[in-house]
Amino acid sequence: MIPGAETNWLAFPLTIKEDAPFKRYDFLKHMESKGIQTRVLFSGNITRHPVYKRQLKHRVSGNLENADHIMAAGLLLGCHNGLKPADVEYMTQSASEFLEKF
Repeated sequence: MIPGAETNWLAFPLTIKEDAPFKRYDFLKHMESKGIQTRVLFSGNITRHPVYKRQLKHRVSGNLENADHIMAAGLLLGCHNGLKPADVEYMTQSASEFLEKF
């Protein structure tokens, strides 16, 4: 962050570790059941998207394993400038509730 800069976040990004004892979908489903909006990331390895395979000329450098992981395990938790500290605490508690199972 730039000192003194204020950011208006649209979402809070997370990536599930490869060795996590759960899948991204399970975490998304839990958070949604608590009324917390989630989204999968539309990013990661864009060379895997159909338009790149069919139409766009491109060159790949390396194996893109990190991009593949972000595409498979990345997610967004919804947030906005109207969230109160109690809302953030609720999100934290909801995530902790899920993670405590493991």
